[in-house]
Amino acid sequence: MSFGEKFGSSYIQGEISGIEMLSENIIIIKNKRFQEYEKKGRLFRSVGLLAGIMTGILIL
Repeated sequence: MSFGEKFGSSYIQGEISGIEMLSENIIIIKNKRFQEYEKKGRLFRSVGLLAGIMTGILIL
């Protein structure tokens, strides 16, 4: 069940706990994505640069 389906269907304490849980999940996902970016970001930039250089050489 998603957050949108739960929202508005319980008392205030239920709403607050749902929002807190969602907030914690967002922080966890954000940290995972940032770690992936740090790990793979340099690789993708290097591949993009090399592909651009190769394309430039082929055009000449």
